[in-house]
Amino acid sequence: MRGRTSCRCALGALAILSAAAIAEAPIPPHRAEYLLTRDGLPFGVITMELWIDANGGYRYRAHTEPHAAVALMSQALELGDGISQTEESLGALEAGRFQPREYHFRREGTEAERSLDLTFDWAKGRAAITSGGKPWSMEVPAGAQDKLSVLLAVRQDLGATQGERSYRVADGGRLKTYSFRVLGRESLPGPAGERDTMALERSKDGREVDYRLWMAPDLHQLPVRIERDEAGSLYVMELTRIEGLGLGQDTSPAASGP
Repeated sequence: MRGRTSCRCALGALAILSAAAIAEAPIPPHRAEYLLTRDGLPFGVITMELWIDANGGYRYRAHTEPHAAVALMSQALELGDGISQTEESLGALEAGRFQPREYHFRREGTEAERSLDLTFDWAKGRAAITSGGKPWSMEVPAGAQDKLSVLLAVRQDLGATQGERSYRVADGGRLKTYSFRVLGRESLPGPAGERDTMALERSKDGREVDYRLWMAPDLHQLPVRIERDEAGSLYVMELTRIEGLGLGQDTSPAASGP
């Protein structure tokens, strides 16, 4: 009986610790789903998830699957099931900030397969990268981010920062500067009606704007729409469903009713 009581106490303490770690997180755990279109046509489905454990560790994952119509066309053309892609950032909350320790990228399908693994060594101020079986390393300054964790950093800073903010990002085996400029508030229509957002634009290394983002202050600055120009096509991510962030909300058209 005494052993069971001790076990229950330990489990209770762990649950309290876990709840405290999550409660103190600057952005709560959540799951968001997006419809990805290319030039107005369905192209893929993106799921972004944030987990936080009892010790303050985090895992942020973005997974892209081809839209059903694209997958069907790929099969008809004997190209497989289309391209799927996964990005993952793992790290810890340090002084209330998301500090990445690992970044992994995988793209599978047809002839576009690619992988990249990156590990930060903050004690040495370096990052080790392996891509296509080739390893190398580079220096990284304190506060640097990976390509996925930088979005968490922007979400943390957006409420307190106006104008422009820049981040050093380990991107494709190089250190780049991502600059985000706040354009102002904008009422944005979406699957569940209009939502108050903060509009931003992003550029890399002082070049032309390549991303436009709309973040929702009432959802811990979660992106509700992202636009990207690439190779003459316009890619748009639009939020369709959100779980977590203190709510369970389905914003898909089907859930909204006829």
